[in-house]
Amino acid sequence: LPLTSPDGALLAVQEGQPPSWESILAGSGAQPPGETRLVVYDLSKVPSTRVNYSQPLQAGLILGRAADSQGFLVEAPRLDGSRWLGKISWSTGTLTWLAQGDSVNAHGVLSPKGELLYTRRARNSTDADLVLRTESGFETVKHALDGSYAYPMFVAGSEASFVFRLSRSGTDLEVVRLDRTSDEKPRLADTRQQWRISSTPDPVIAHQMASTQVLIPAGVSPSDPAEGDVAVLFDPRKNRMARFNSRSGGVEGLMPQSIGAAPATGPTMTPGYFCTGIKGLMFIGRPAEGWPVMWPEDGPAARVLASPYIARLIHPASSDQVPMYLLVGPFKADPGRLEITKMAVVPPELPPSGK
Repeated sequence: LPLTSPDGALLAVQEGQPPSWESILAGSGAQPPGETRLVVYDLSKVPSTRVNYSQPLQAGLILGRAADSQGFLVEAPRLDGSRWLGKISWSTGTLTWLAQGDSVNAHGVLSPKGELLYTRRARNSTDADLVLRTESGFETVKHALDGSYAYPMFVAGSEASFVFRLSRSGTDLEVVRLDRTSDEKPRLADTRQQWRISSTPDPVIAHQMASTQVLIPAGVSPSDPAEGDVAVLFDPRKNRMARFNSRSGGVEGLMPQSIGAAPATGPTMTPGYFCTGIKGLMFIGRPAEGWPVMWPEDGPAARVLASPYIARLIHPASSDQVPMYLLVGPFKADPGRLEITKMAVVPPELPPSGK
C-alpha cells in the first residue's frame, strides 16, 4: 500500500512492474527491481498532481514500510546481494542512506522518537538479527537464537516492539521490550510475550500480517489507553483482524472476514475501529465491558461505505480539526488502478440549548 505523510498531503506509491517476492521478502535471490518506480503525489491539490523534483527519484528502490513528517523509507536490493535502507525527503526528493554496508538490511520502520528498527543478516546467512539504531548512530542488536527475525513493528505509546521470529519450530509473533533507562542509548531487551502463528517458518505469512498493521501516526494518542500495548493485525488463524494484546497475552478477534482496520481516535469519537471486509468499510465500537475474545458473527456494526476501502488515520494539523482518514480502494472502472479518498469524521451537532 502507499505511504502517506502524517498530514495526509503527500503520498508515495510504487508504479510499474511490482518487485519479485524474493526482493519483497529480502531473500537470497533479491535483485534491484528494474521496472519499479517510486512516485510522490500531492493530495492537497484537486485533482492530485505528481510531484516533480529537481532530480528524479532514484531507480531500483522498493517502497519502505514507514514515513514521518520529514520523509518516507525505501529499500535498495543491490547486485552484490546486500540491501540498503534509506529515507527520501518529502520536500526535496533527496535520498539519505540510513543503513549501508555488505549486510542485508531490511524491513525498516520508524519509532515515534525517530529511531530506525530493522533486521540485518550477513549475505551468506539466512538468520537475521533485530537492530535498533538511534538518530545519533547508537546501535543495539538482539539475536534471534536459532531463528531469524522479520518485519518488526512499533505500536503507539508502548515501550516495546512486535516482531516475527522464524525458526524450525514455526512462525511466532514476539513482543520485545525496549529498555529506555538511558534516553540516548535504548536497548533491545527480553522477549516478554509470544504467539505461535504457524507451525512452519513462513516469511510470506509474516509479510502479509505485517502489511495489515494498524498504524497510528506519531503524536496521536489513541482514545483507548489500552491500545498502546496492542498490535492490530490480520490473523490468518481466525481469518479476521485481531488485537494482539501484550498486557493480557490474549488475541481479541475483530469483525469476521475483515482484512484491514483503522482506530477511531480523538475526543469526539467512540473508541472502536473502521474495519474493511466483504460488506465494505464498517465501524465497530468498543463494547463497554472491553473487547471480546472473538467479535461475534452477528455483532453490531455500522456500514460506513459500501466499497472495501483500507482506511489509514491521518494526523490532524491542529487539535481543533476533526479526525481524518485516507481511504485506499479499488477503482471500479480499472482494476489496475487505486482510488484515493479522504474521509472526515464529523460529530453530530448538539441540539440547541433548551431543546
